[in-house]
Formats: sequence, C-alpha cells, structure tokens
Amino acid sequence: VQDPELLAYLAEHRIALEVCPTSNIATRVVASLDEHPLQQMVDAGVLVTINSDDPPMFGTDLNNEYLVAAPLLGLNGVLG
Repeated sequence: VQDPELLAYLAEHRIALEVCPTSNIATRVVASLDEHPLQQMVDAGVLVTINSDDPPMFGTDLNNEYLVAAPLLGLNGVLG
C-alpha cells in the first residue's frame, strides 16, 4: 500500500494477493494487526484472498485467519 501506482496496477489487471495476517505479523512485514493494510488493499480495489501460510509454523489455520481478518475489514460480529 506504500505504492499507489502498484495498487492501481494490481486492481486494474485483477491480480489477486494472498494475504496471511498472522504470518505478516510473525515475519514483521506488518508491525501489528492495527497497522495491517488489508482494508486499504480492498479499498483500492485489489483482489485479496485470505490464506494461512504455514499453519504449523505460524500456529494458525484458515479458520483462524478468517477470524483475524474479519475485524480488519470491519466485519466484527459477522463470524463466530
């Protein structure tokens, strides 16, 4: 999200990004969930999919990743 031109390119060409919030935090790509750019990607029109990188390594699974991503997208109370 630091490069608006790249976001526009991804959106225009419908290039989807796999987003794994838990591993993004664990690998320090993003400092905290509060700073996660998922909503900014969606707002820019970028296609995103929620995934779990390496469940045993990051201690998560796809269900948990949806639970982590839901509040990032303002979907509190929708899941669970």
